[in-house]
Amino acid sequence: MSRGRPKKLDEEQREEIAEGYRDGLTIDDLIEKYDIAKKTVRRYLQEQGVEMRDYGFSLTSEDEEEIKRLAREGLSEEEIARELKKSKRQVNSILEKSREEHRLRVNVLEDFESGYDILEISGKYDIDYHEVVGMLRDEGISLSEILDLDEELFKI
Repeated sequence: MSRGRPKKLDEEQREEIAEGYRDGLTIDDLIEKYDIAKKTVRRYLQEQGVEMRDYGFSLTSEDEEEIKRLAREGLSEEEIARELKKSKRQVNSILEKSREEHRLRVNVLEDFESGYDILEISGKYDIDYHEVVGMLRDEGISLSEILDLDEELFKI
């Protein structure tokens, strides 16, 4: 970034900054692209009447569910960030966490179907065996099947 007097951008560039921010670019993206200070970017956005996104790092569980829902509907991370007034970084973080959870569920199910028992799966992925049971139950597998119980022994 240049030092000294701030770089003066023309009205068209200022509008591009506002449009870029509305389209999901972060302030850091704009600083890099236009080689201007953070204070200058914020001032230009304010001058253009741009509503600032919530950069708080805490998202509610409702926010997280809404991000996942919009992603399932096919919206891009940028579109979700713009619609919910969140940063792309926040949206990406939630979606990456969701993808990791999905991969874990798929792996747990595949391992169970391959003959691993719940304690082996629990150790393999370093998760509580109750969580393994919960994942398998969510997939419609009966508790007796999960625990490999002979239902004949328990009939009265």
